[in-house]
Amino acid sequence: SVGDPADTTGPFGVATTQVREGSIALFGEAIAGEPLDAETRELAAGALWALHMGLLLFFLHDRSTKQAKTRTLVDGALDLVAQVLPMGPVIAPVTAKVATLLREAGVIGGGQAEAG
Repeated sequence: SVGDPADTTGPFGVATTQVREGSIALFGEAIAGEPLDAETRELAAGALWALHMGLLLFFLHDRSTKQAKTRTLVDGALDLVAQVLPMGPVIAPVTAKVATLLREAGVIGGGQAEAG
């Protein structure tokens, strides 16, 4: 169901939009104290949700003892996020370009891309 947007139980489908948006909002709340402008905060919350989805998928396929590989990946990702988030004001020009790209592609709201 993960790869099929038409599946009503998949995390990327139309039927689960409200759940997905609620989850992304929780990531936004978690980073509320970071020095980020609104656009960067929105992108960061979505990126954290996407990272979360990737980590869950990796975990589901991890056959290492006690999911050691997943634990390593989570710890490393957490360290990276903790280093990057405070850099929000410095990388704002880059995040603005990313936001424009994602809007134009229709990945986030306000884009000009056609559905399908």
